[in-house]
Parts: sequence; structure tokens; C-alpha cells
Amino acid sequence: MEKRPTARTLQKGENAIIQEIKKNEFSSRLLSLGIIPGKKCSIAGWAPFGGAGILALDNHQIALRDVELDSIYIHHTKAGGL
Repeated sequence: MEKRPTARTLQKGENAIIQEIKKNEFSSRLLSLGIIPGKKCSIAGWAPFGGAGILALDNHQIALRDVELDSIYIHHTKAGGL
């Protein structure tokens, strides 16, 4: 079975569209932050020492842990600004 790409697989500056939010203990929080299917997103950077990833979405930047980023299924898009 092919593994689906998640927001954690994005490189800094790489763009994607959110396809689905995995149903788990984080899904309500992610949805309440505006992280919903169909939105464009990218990774603005990573915290030092393997910390949080910074998800850029709708002119906002949200720091999320790896486990939360793994709950966001994405579709990679071509390079360019959001």
C-alpha cells in the first residue's frame, strides 16, 4: 500500500493543498485553526532541534508538532507563492 503524503513531508517553501484531516485526537483542533481540506499551505520553516514545523496558511503561521503534521494529508503542487 502506498503511503499518503502528509504536511510533515513538505520541504521548506514547498506548496501543497490539504486533501484530508486524519480523524484522531488532533482533528478537532486542526479544523478549529482553519486547517481544512482544499486550503493551500506550505512549510515556512522548522523549529530547531527537531521541534515543530511552521505551517503557513491564509497569511498565518501555525507551529505544529510532527504528530499533528502527520494528521494532515496533502497533495503537492508546483512551486510558487500561495
